[in-house]
Amino acid sequence: GRNIRDAACKFIQFQLIITFVFMLVLLVEVLVFMNSSPLSLVQSLWLNLVQDTLGALALASDRADTDMLKRKPISNAAPLISQRMYVNIVAQTLFQSCQLLLLAHLYELEESDTVESDSDALLHRWWDYAMGRVDDSDSDGSGYNSAIVFNVMVMQTLANQFCMRKIYGEINFLAGAKDNAWFIAVSSLEFGLQIIVRGNINYRDFITLSCISFAGVWTFQTLLNLVHAYIDTKRPIDASIEKSRSNAGIEIT
Repeated sequence: GRNIRDAACKFIQFQLIITFVFMLVLLVEVLVFMNSSPLSLVQSLWLNLVQDTLGALALASDRADTDMLKRKPISNAAPLISQRMYVNIVAQTLFQSCQLLLLAHLYELEESDTVESDSDALLHRWWDYAMGRVDDSDSDGSGYNSAIVFNVMVMQTLANQFCMRKIYGEINFLAGAKDNAWFIAVSSLEFGLQIIVRGNINYRDFITLSCISFAGVWTFQTLLNLVHAYIDTKRPIDASIEKSRSNAGIEIT
């Protein structure tokens, strides 16, 4: 029962972060930068596939362990989204949105130097259009590029998928991941498919953007968990101090 509840909480946290990031980036791009939607229809469908289907399968694959029995029982009336989860959702949404907007407007893509046949060029032109190919005005590698938004958002989703495996503030959110063959298989499938549908960027840019996305999300989540751990260590101390003061008849202001 606890494992099922944890799986539901993991997916809710994972889903809300990606949804809020997309909504925030969309509002900023449309209202501030006067751009169109950051993702095309095909890109939006693929992102929904990653976060709704594959993400759910990956996060629900963690097995129950004996550590779950050491936790105190949770009341049936307790909300699914805890205070810690609220903090994670808000903090990760703001960080990923800022990282995404900075990369979309400041990162410069390398120009491809490969020569294609007419048939290959036509096929790639159609595919790049479906996957959000940058307009000719931005083809020099500068300015806003929807392909960057698409790839960074998917890589942030994949990185966040690892972070959401732990919902109780564990600092090492990668613990036990290598022992979960299903989680590794689904995550590898997501990464491999993204290489195929990456759009109008070359392999070097794709790997660079992926590394930046993973490093940013994982580093920020680690710092966030350290803050949670620090707060958790201070709470018992503060509670014991207040209790000793009250027993001694000292008024607490």
